[in-house]
Amino acid sequence: MSTNANMSNVRFPAGPARSEGSSVLHFDYPCAVSAEPGGTHVVRFPDVPEALGVGSDRAEALTMARYVLAAALGERLIRLKPLPAPSPASATDEQMTFSLTLTANLRPPHEGNGC
Repeated sequence: MSTNANMSNVRFPAGPARSEGSSVLHFDYPCAVSAEPGGTHVVRFPDVPEALGVGSDRAEALTMARYVLAAALGERLIRLKPLPAPSPASATDEQMTFSLTLTANLRPPHEGNGC
């Protein structure tokens, strides 16, 4: 099993903010927080419907949402699926930043290492 994934099929949203001189990309995904019956709070991402943060209060729901957003987008990358472009946030939406660090191994292959 190879540990090097073929990233040629991965598509990134157009125009992510880039850290100058760095390989870190930042994507700001809008999310909506709602209070449910019984006091539970839920965070939904319109661009990433599989990411759903739930907590006993607003702060806990937002914390959980950060983890599930990273997990959902990470799963898309592992499966070589495109990342959704963040839609513009409405006046009532919160925004959550997903940061992606890209690195490259530019060493030439050596004999005997399987490359």
